[in-house]
Amino acid sequence: MLFKERETCINGFEETEYRQSIGVALYIMGPGRTIWTTLEVDSNSLMEKNRGQLSIPAERKKIHESFWGNIYGALGEFCSNKDVPFLSSRLFIVGKPELTSVTLSNKELLCTLVPMACYADIQPTPFNISEVQPSGWRRPKDMLSASNLRPLARQLLEVGRKSKLWEKGDDGLRKPTNRIAVFGTNVSVKNLDGFLENRNSQHDIIGINGNNYNGLRKSF
Repeated sequence: MLFKERETCINGFEETEYRQSIGVALYIMGPGRTIWTTLEVDSNSLMEKNRGQLSIPAERKKIHESFWGNIYGALGEFCSNKDVPFLSSRLFIVGKPELTSVTLSNKELLCTLVPMACYADIQPTPFNISEVQPSGWRRPKDMLSASNLRPLARQLLEVGRKSKLWEKGDDGLRKPTNRIAVFGTNVSVKNLDGFLENRNSQHDIIGINGNNYNGLRKSF
């Protein structure tokens, strides 16, 4: 997730510029204590991902984008518009995101892991099918032992394990008041595909050397 851009200074020394990836990832808990997984379609050495790697839905944040907008962007690696009617009563964020989400932060990455619960054995088709392929529901412990697990996903799964996200998911199942519908009256995207298509034309936020910077590069 780290991109180093080197420039030669007047004194002959090289200056390294660190660009930090900023965004969200989704820990979507499903049937049988499994979570939703994907397989990377393309390789990108700058993003430390390779074709065929196992991962979870994750998306960089766009300039001026809200936290919820970033979440919907990541949902593009889980479902598409045709899945929304079925998911509207079955996909929930567990508790208030500001209380139940956890953050993975270092020089390379600032990523918020959002716990969700999907109360159905659905096999959705991702909108971003050119970026990821669905890999179905898998147990986190099995993913951690997989040789093709993307490094970013491994870090996020470890954070989820240490933060006991499954306990929070179980609490949401027992207490419906602790759930926030992803597609509903409070937070609604009437046309998810249209939202995602428009979002793809916008630029990502780039964090440079620890500072937020609204760069003009679409990817890094």
